[in-house]
Amino acid sequence: MIKKLIYILLILPVYLSGQNNFFWSHAGVTVESNLLKEGLISCWEFDETSGSTAYDAHGTNDGTITNCTLNQTGLIGTSFYFNGKSDVRIADVGYEEFSLSIWYYHYSDNLNPPYARIMGMTNFRFEVAVDDAGIIKIYDGGWKTTTSAVIEDSWNHIVVAKDVSGYEIYLNNVNIYQRTVTRTISSTEDLIIGDKHSGSEGVKGKLDQAVYYNKKIDTDIISSLYNSGNGKAYSTW
Repeated sequence: MIKKLIYILLILPVYLSGQNNFFWSHAGVTVESNLLKEGLISCWEFDETSGSTAYDAHGTNDGTITNCTLNQTGLIGTSFYFNGKSDVRIADVGYEEFSLSIWYYHYSDNLNPPYARIMGMTNFRFEVAVDDAGIIKIYDGGWKTTTSAVIEDSWNHIVVAKDVSGYEIYLNNVNIYQRTVTRTISSTEDLIIGDKHSGSEGVKGKLDQAVYYNKKIDTDIISSLYNSGNGKAYSTW
């Protein structure tokens, strides 16, 4: 009986890995590739070395690059450096429910403005920002300030996960803020990475691996994208 139980425990993870479900890893339950792609709209890897287009590795929503320094050392591959007046703009990708996962490198010697946008939308419908100290702030009709700061001189994983009733903010796989609020977002909204709509209060730092969903992703997906701080290259999904 004990031998059979041991056999089941050994073979079960292998079986599940081929069943479009979950498989076990040393860090716990990891999400399978097909589940990572459920509701996935776009993935911008920021691996371009020249040009003015940030290509969508998953879909067809290529972004327009403005004033970014390309081909910088990234968490995975290369990344873009944003100088406070840089952005990557993707047109007409607004969703009432959405999630954005992105990696941000915060330099301790960069002087960010009070609301340096990591992401925004046209008409100021929703924004995520950091200040000089790395404190994360959210605009949802008015500014909200969290008590959590990013790690200086390091890559940080930031996730906003929104549905019709509210949103949650995650920093390095930890839920740091949540709020119940109705915030209508139309399909004609542009997603702006690295700055706000008017282009005058952007973040100073590097951004990498922006992943965009048309749903509020759960903690399993967030944990898998975080991947113990190593991120997850889209090519491995």
